[in-house]
Order: sequence, then C-alpha cells, then structure tokens
Amino acid sequence: MAKKKGAAKRCIRLVVDVWFGRGLRFRKGSISRTIDILSDQTLDDLHWAIYYAFDRYDDHLYRFYFGTTKPYDRNAYHIDGYNPFADTAETEEVANEVLMGDLDLPPKATFFYLFDFGDDWWHRITVLDPDAPYDPNKSYPDVVKKKGDSPPQYEMWEEESEDEDD
Repeated sequence: MAKKKGAAKRCIRLVVDVWFGRGLRFRKGSISRTIDILSDQTLDDLHWAIYYAFDRYDDHLYRFYFGTTKPYDRNAYHIDGYNPFADTAETEEVANEVLMGDLDLPPKATFFYLFDFGDDWWHRITVLDPDAPYDPNKSYPDVVKKKGDSPPQYEMWEEESEDEDD
C-alpha cells in the first residue's frame, strides 16, 4: 500500500454497506452506516467502528480486501485483523499497523471488509469524501448516519432467547 508518512490529520468519510452474510443477500444501500474516521486511525479502528455500528457482540476474525470489485477474489490485496492462528508469512500487514491516511483512498474508491470467516459477513466500503470536515471536538471514529436495521449476528440464537422470555 502507498505510504504518506507525516501527512496532516484529516477526516475520511466512508459508507459501509452490508452486502451479504449468513447466506442472506441485501439490496445495495438498504443497510448502511456512514462513518467518519481520522487519517491517523488504523484499519483496526475502522473494524471496531463497523463492529459496533452494526450491533455486533461476538468478536471474530476479519480481513480487508483492496484492488478488487468482488468478494472472494484471491488476487486481491488483503490486510488481516490480528489472528493468533495465522502464519505470519501469509500476512504482509495487519490492520492495527495500517493508518487510514496511508491507504491514499480517492473519492468513490471501494474496498471490502469480511467479518466472521464462518458466517461471511461481507461489507462494501465506499469513500464518500477523503477530506471530510474535521471537528477537533468530536470523538472518532464516528457513525454519522445509519440506514436500515442491523441484521442479527446470530438469528437463531436471538430468536431462541426471545422465545424464552415469553
């Protein structure tokens, strides 16, 4: 990935669409979160912003994919979240070491985020504004817009726990 060390802090506005997961497909843009993140924050910070923005509660492995227009592309460049089971030779970079500003993402650039390698929650991330207004009084990353209800992480478990309350 291209590196621009020492660049001034700036805000990057992203829209994160749930594409599919647990075998379910979602219409483009029907479930999304708009997130502002700072250029000096990491991909791991973005992971946690997405995790909480979509009401997840059970942490799993995750990976970001760049240079592709589709999921499961073996030729895509990927950056993993911390994985204690990974062969370090497999991963060139890990998410907690990659700054958002170092990705040099232009407007309308897209990349993918995969959460939970079993249920395969795929998200398409689009750069809305790589130079969004920065507010030093705000806490970042910040979810600035929500569209649609979060799909349940584990639908079967959630239905069972609701039935038990009756």
